[in-house]
Amino acid sequence: MPNITLYHVSPSLSFVVLWMLEELVEHCDIKLLSLSKGECCQSDYLAINPMGKVPALKHGDTVIIELAAICTYLAGEFPKAKPNVPVAALGAPRETAHDNHGTYRLCSRPALESHHKDLR
Repeated sequence: MPNITLYHVSPSLSFVVLWMLEELVEHCDIKLLSLSKGECCQSDYLAINPMGKVPALKHGDTVIIELAAICTYLAGEFPKAKPNVPVAALGAPRETAHDNHGTYRLCSRPALESHHKDLR
């Protein structure tokens, strides 16, 4: 059974990840955060996503943030579920970049190259 946790706010774009998880895996933990209570800005969530935004996904020790990165990651991690997502056709290699907070983001090669240019 996959060790997956989705950090979710309702309503938000994290519903896309929730839908994808329902298609790909039998079980995942869902941590429902409240914007009105400021839970996205509390230190325990900021340790997951320093930007304080949703969605965020934790799979084992890997943390993925940003909607497109999460969907690309899930399609690559669970190919036996046959997601109808043409990951290879999009030219989205499974590469990661990390920021100074230790958060990993799955990036396409052009996005990764752009990220490195910005750091120079």
